[in-house]
Amino acid sequence: IDANTIELNGVIPIDDSGRDWSPYISGGFVQFYSPRDLSGAAVRVKVKDRIGGKVVLSSDPADVPLNLISVTLDNTGKKISIEFPASASANLSIKRGVWEVEADVSGKVESLVPPSPVCVSDEVVT
Repeated sequence: IDANTIELNGVIPIDDSGRDWSPYISGGFVQFYSPRDLSGAAVRVKVKDRIGGKVVLSSDPADVPLNLISVTLDNTGKKISIEFPASASANLSIKRGVWEVEADVSGKVESLVPPSPVCVSDEVVT
């Protein structure tokens, strides 16, 4: 925004306990990375009941009938869109778990989002 202010679009500054982040005072830095080339990439998403646990939702065709997540790659915009259909999340047997996103580019699999917490709750309408 100016020489001393940045805006993090799409970031909600609230921690997992519902508390606001503390104000930034001084020091530190911001690291920018070049967007990844997504051409030829195959991205898969899995939701598990725990790290290393049972798959409960997936985008991988090998996980039939749990492969209900759709993934769309936009190399021009450098975006990965992940869609969890309402019907899929409504039928989950878990309330907490983890999700991970991996990309296979030329036979090398990389974690794009390491296993991160996911909570299943009632729908929120805004």
